[in-house]
Amino acid sequence: MKKVKIEDRFKNAAAAFFADEDFSPGQIAVRENDNVLQNRNDKDSENVSFNVWTFTKCLLFYVPGVSLLYFVTQFLAYVSFTQIENLRHFTFAFFWLGFGAFLLMFGISKLANLKYLKVVAAVLVASAAVAVALFVVLGETKGQFFGSSVAFLPFIILVGYLAKKRIDRKETELL
Repeated sequence: MKKVKIEDRFKNAAAAFFADEDFSPGQIAVRENDNVLQNRNDKDSENVSFNVWTFTKCLLFYVPGVSLLYFVTQFLAYVSFTQIENLRHFTFAFFWLGFGAFLLMFGISKLANLKYLKVVAAVLVASAAVAVALFVVLGETKGQFFGSSVAFLPFIILVGYLAKKRIDRKETELL
């Protein structure tokens, strides 16, 4: 009797494996880390389209917020390296840092979720690293500090976006 059960199980498994199925591109599930991310057979997944509101928030709030954080960090680095006696500029700059952080968090639609402050921290750290590198390089070549720093703004915007994507990816891995 055991032999019959084993043979039946083998036949059922083989039949299921070699079943003749229609694999159209819309039916294949995308997998990452053995989790099914999407199934194209749903009607809801076909309605995924370009979200105008998300793009508008990114364009009107995220990019200006990152830009504000970047340029205030550049200003603070410049003042701290060249004019250390003018500490009165620092207090007003911290207001602008807070406002830039608010714009960034509102732009990624995550005001209440404090784990997205890591995006703000990533932007500030990358901005400070660029400021120090520019100050060292331009100090040797006698170039303009603020004129050269504008070229690195797209890099800083990308750093913030990648930090947000990494936080989102870690959240989905935990689920």
